[in-house]
Amino acid sequence: MWLTPLSQQATLWWFVVLFKMIPFNIINKKNKTMKKFNKNIKIEVSVDMIAEQFLATINAEEKHRELIAEAVIGNLESKNRLGGLYNALNGFNPTINFAVGDVVIPEDISAYGYWTPKSIEEKNSCYQKIAEAKVISIDEYADKTLLIEFPVPKKNGSMIMQQERVNHTNCKVI
Repeated sequence: MWLTPLSQQATLWWFVVLFKMIPFNIINKKNKTMKKFNKNIKIEVSVDMIAEQFLATINAEEKHRELIAEAVIGNLESKNRLGGLYNALNGFNPTINFAVGDVVIPEDISAYGYWTPKSIEEKNSCYQKIAEAKVISIDEYADKTLLIEFPVPKKNGSMIMQQERVNHTNCKVI
């Protein structure tokens, strides 16, 4: 259905009326910035699509371009590091808002230790979520970008420091 100039004006008028009726209290009126969602999503992308996109960046005159692409893609895929290439091919440079020494709350990290008086008494370690950890190092090219360290209680009551690699998107700075 094609709109006549008169119906186009009527449609535009209704759009303006509806637009003015939308409550704008969802926008911060002081600095006109949108709120931060502080959430991430995961998107599945075909390895073949990444390979084709990478192959397109290699000069068509290159004698062994398919072999080069297969070697790079295969190597990165086997090490579960293909995401970095995908991001680079699409001009996305993820920012890591952490520094070495930051204290963070890791989302999904747990460890066996003698966390409770009952576990110490029964000499039986138990699994517990880690409440906070310290950032030891950052590797922006790794899938798990942060190396964190946290204390785990031993049988005798002393603490042992344990390290684990985590993704920066699964941590929050305290």
